Amino acid sequence: MKYFSVFVVFYAGVLFVHAESDETRPDYWVKIASGHDCKTILTTLALASQLDEKLTVEKCGLVDLQCKEFYLNPFVDSAMFQLHDVAEEDNTYVIEVYCYNAPGRLAYGRNTSFVEFLMDSELNEITSVQLRTVNFFQNFSAIAEFDWSFGAYYQSAAAR
Repeated sequence: MKYFSVFVVFYAGVLFVHAESDETRPDYWVKIASGHDCKTILTTLALASQLDEKLTVEKCGLVDLQCKEFYLNPFVDSAMFQLHDVAEEDNTYVIEVYCYNAPGRLAYGRNTSFVEFLMDSELNEITSVQLRTVNFFQNFSAIAEFDWSFGAYYQSAAAR
């Protein structure tokens, strides 16, 4: 009976640890916008022009992209983004886009491309520090290799 009591207390502790908020887990991703809403968020950001410059280098400027989905994860992997400190209001965002290099002509074939970066939780500003976290990926394989948690989420969402 004593061992059973110890087991029950131990098991309750394990459940408590696993009951932590989903938002603190690196694999907690949610879709927050699609289509036109997705692009509106991007184009109305403070410093959107600097984001556009970074994406234009990748043949995917804000004017020439079609935003498919916008994803959010409140967890920020500072090691992945090579940051010493992360602001409390920062979240990790991924946008899935179609890049065009001419009207009707996709820049990277039929594949969607992905952009991952940090931004504030209010979706109204991308700062100069956050601009340094912008990573462009021509296809899903590239982002899945960089960010395993997003890759796993995206594949599981596609399987549904």
